[in-house]
Amino acid sequence: QESIPIKLHLGSVVVMDLQYSNVKQLWYNQEPQFLRKLKYIDLSHSLQLTETPDFWYLPNLEKLLLINCKKLVLVHKTIRILNRKLVLLNFKGCTELRDLPVELYTLKSLETLILSGCSQLERLDDALGGLESLTTLKADFTALRKIPSSSNQLKKLKELSLDGCKDLWKDRDFTRSDESPQESLPTTLSLTGLTCLVTLSLGSCNLSDELIPEDLGSLSCLEELSLQGNNFRNLQTDFAGLWSLQILKLDSCSELESMFSLPKKLRSFYASNCIMLERTPDLSGCLGLQSLHLTNCFNLVETPGLDTLKRVGVIHMEMCKRISDTYRERIMQRWAVDGNGGIFVPGSSLPNWVSFKNEKHSISFTVPKSLNPDLVGFTLWTPYVSQQNDMLSAYSSRITLKNQTNGDIWSLNPATDHIRMYREKHIWQGHFSNDEYNLQTGDQVEVSVDFGDQIAILETGLCLAYREEDTDSSDSDTSEVGHDEIIDEQLILREAGGDDEELVMEETQSRPRRKMGMGLKTLVGAFGLLTMTVIAVLGKRNILLSRQNRLRSIEGGKNEKD
Repeated sequence: QESIPIKLHLGSVVVMDLQYSNVKQLWYNQEPQFLRKLKYIDLSHSLQLTETPDFWYLPNLEKLLLINCKKLVLVHKTIRILNRKLVLLNFKGCTELRDLPVELYTLKSLETLILSGCSQLERLDDALGGLESLTTLKADFTALRKIPSSSNQLKKLKELSLDGCKDLWKDRDFTRSDESPQESLPTTLSLTGLTCLVTLSLGSCNLSDELIPEDLGSLSCLEELSLQGNNFRNLQTDFAGLWSLQILKLDSCSELESMFSLPKKLRSFYASNCIMLERTPDLSGCLGLQSLHLTNCFNLVETPGLDTLKRVGVIHMEMCKRISDTYRERIMQRWAVDGNGGIFVPGSSLPNWVSFKNEKHSISFTVPKSLNPDLVGFTLWTPYVSQQNDMLSAYSSRITLKNQTNGDIWSLNPATDHIRMYREKHIWQGHFSNDEYNLQTGDQVEVSVDFGDQIAILETGLCLAYREEDTDSSDSDTSEVGHDEIIDEQLILREAGGDDEELVMEETQSRPRRKMGMGLKTLVGAFGLLTMTVIAVLGKRNILLSRQNRLRSIEGGKNEKD
């Protein structure tokens, strides 16, 4: 129907959901109903709707959703009566909406205003600053030419999103002769006064180095910044000055060659498809970094400081083929010790220090005895390849762990829901904590990898990790996680799903090279302790002999006197 049926009485209705309806107007050729209790209306995807309801009859409305109402052209001026009621207004995808009534800017209670996809909306009124409760303003992919200067009065604004607003950084003057636009010097966006801003998105705005907002550094509360898809070459912004910034997105800045700095509190850094980027800023100061995304950075040579970080959970470096094998293995080895998640790098062969290897998608082993009984977890390696190129697999990848000794089975996620597929060989490396699986010495375990039918698993490798004891201090080091340290026992590797044939790996094969140094250190420490013990015992024996000799001489003297 084109409107609400006239006989339908809605006086007690609080929520009205009319998504995907055919209504043109809420009331058409009939007396509107006074809906005093109505607080929520959703008319989204009503493709015939041309205007909003007359708000005079909806005095207590708090939320209005008009998403994807393609023919909406009119917002009633009576919206002003909701100045102390309305908190959410969503016009996303209203492609015919060209203007907003000035009465809308009197909504003192409005907290969220969404205008994204209103592709013909060119201006916001200078009264924008009157939205004193506004916390979220999204105007992505609109035709906005200017953000009013009164925006600096939006003291409560926490999220500002202007992705795809390419006209914001152009001034246009119109000549009276032909009405054609004459472009003048571009202007930067002023962020002055937005002291509570937490999230700022300026992606795909045709920004160049000189158009970065000059007052970006004043946003002391900013936690997430998106500048992806812009035209930077040498990004000189001092991101280290943004003390609260935790998420930085620079994906698809295809001309970006260098950056000045990164914030110290950074948790996630996205710079995939930055095809000209050769070197990231020093990462060693980003001690809280949890995820690093550098997929398809074809010219990347180095990520300084990455090999020093201990807690990076996810590292995506697919197709970063200019990174040297030595540097790549250094990252992988460090990460195998301290990582907790997944890493994706170009390559086809497993590192030499991997203990268990099998040319199948699964691997079986028996947890061996160790001088150090504290098994922290295990690191898994899987070289893989696909017939697809630079596409995300639709298959949700899974790692399955079966403890065949006690029957427990776990299904694990390899740090990402979907694997990006390439025709060139890559290695996935994952680390899993033993806190959940509680593997014990003697347990027979099978680990299998499933990346779906479109990805071929070339090999599987695995190392166990034990907590190290620091022999240089009285306290044990509970933060460092080392590779398996096996001395007397052999590692037994059984082919999963095959015959009963067993492959025996000697201790010298299982111990990685870096742990030999640790073994020598432990041996020297033990030798020193043994030496001190021998010296102490000999010292005590000499004291006893001295006392005995003294007693004998005294007794001899007494006998002579007698």
